[in-house]
Amino acid sequence: PGAFEQAMEDLKAYLAANKGEAAHSFWLLTEIDHWNIEKERIVVITNAALLVCKYDFIMLKCLELQRIPLSYIEKISTGPFTFPKKSLDR
Repeated sequence: PGAFEQAMEDLKAYLAANKGEAAHSFWLLTEIDHWNIEKERIVVITNAALLVCKYDFIMLKCLELQRIPLSYIEKISTGPFTFPKKSLDR
């Protein structure tokens, strides 16, 4: 409990200290691939960029941070979570 809130605070502090930016919104996204492997990422929107963070919820630290300038993004789509129709793992 509270791990996502801790991740948000960590990322807010990182942005303030290193980029001088403020986070506007956070999302926790999950992808399940055709091997039935889950990948969770925290996505953050700032004034200048979309940040994609691979966060370790056990150790409570960011393992990898990808920064995508907003000028590179044409569209963001949202929708319901669905499990893959086919999986190679039973």
